[in-house]
Amino acid sequence: MCLSIPGRIEKTDGETAVVGYGNERRTVSTKLVPCAPGEWVVVSGGFVMQKLSEEDAKKALALWDEADERERRSCC
Repeated sequence: MCLSIPGRIEKTDGETAVVGYGNERRTVSTKLVPCAPGEWVVVSGGFVMQKLSEEDAKKALALWDEADERERRSCC
């Protein structure tokens, strides 16, 4: 199973895009789902698989933050 974190398209160039995940950037393919800068997406295997609304992306990121915080509290 693969879990994906929402990222935001920063720029596009043909059938590729740069997706920002906080401080990290990844170049991905947009062959399956064409995108534009500013859109939120889910990426799997280097391909954009789905677009998300900003609201849904922020909800998902909040859940990731919550899970991360719980993990840090239970560790060590």
